[in-house]
Amino acid sequence: MDALQPPFEGSPRTNSSLDSLSVQQQNKTFFSCLDLLDEILDLREDLEHFLREGYFELALEQRRGFQRGLLPSVLSAAVETSVESTTIRGCPTRPTVHKESCPSKSQHASPFFQSRHIQRAASLFTKALRVSWEIEGTLQKALVEATKFSELSSACNQFKN
Repeated sequence: MDALQPPFEGSPRTNSSLDSLSVQQQNKTFFSCLDLLDEILDLREDLEHFLREGYFELALEQRRGFQRGLLPSVLSAAVETSVESTTIRGCPTRPTVHKESCPSKSQHASPFFQSRHIQRAASLFTKALRVSWEIEGTLQKALVEATKFSELSSACNQFKN
């Protein structure tokens, strides 16, 4: 699968400014993105199962763990990936505001800068964050419904007695 290949493995080097250490760091970042996304998708699956089965407390505990542990890692890696995908060595500006006179203009065509893998990884993080907030919203709704059901059940039991 194209999405599972590191950005530069087997790719020809077209820009001499990319050294092997830089390539290794970019590949490490790419795989970190995939690992974190995998964890988020697993969490989503677990939460959906807990909600379907009515284990609201377990789902709530999973969410708390996610917010304390995995979410900060996701945010940190998303920022790192975003910065790496938009920063060009020697050029302090982003490409959208890049000036023709930039001394490192030739580096803007580097494989890393153009890498759709890193861009895809950043996109996956955006999706992962959106999914995690959707999970949070669904969980909150489920907890509200469970509370309403519990209150209604209590009221019915009191009425019967």
